[in-house]
Amino acid sequence: MARLVRSAICQVVPKFTVPFGSVPDAAAAEAIDAGVLARLRIDCDSQGAPLSDELLEIYAAELQPRLGAIHDAISRLDASALNHAAHALKGGSSLIGARAMAELCLQLEQVARRGATAEAGALLPELGREAARLCEALAALSERKADH
Repeated sequence: MARLVRSAICQVVPKFTVPFGSVPDAAAAEAIDAGVLARLRIDCDSQGAPLSDELLEIYAAELQPRLGAIHDAISRLDASALNHAAHALKGGSSLIGARAMAELCLQLEQVARRGATAEAGALLPELGREAARLCEALAALSERKADH
């Protein structure tokens, strides 16, 4: 099961990321704020159900489609769609403690609100790098969970 989850997580961002192994472990560890994740686990897992793990799995599964929606909106110069897609990814990112991704999404929202969608393309490489860091961090969390 852990291999399947890791495989799924590692498949979520192939279109927008740098190759795996090119992101140092320390950088991947910083992709998700440990304090936010600890609070999420306390808040969500208080009834004995691993809801925080489910939230992380949902986030991992939705990362690729949300990045795809951002990419598509930028390529179509659709400010409304960009604002919507960036806002959706920002919410999930904030929830799990992916602060850098949430900040990038905020920048994309601001660009979209200004109607300067063409400028958003400059953020795609950084968005891809951050997605790669998140994928590594999510995979590491999944492996740790499987080991326990």
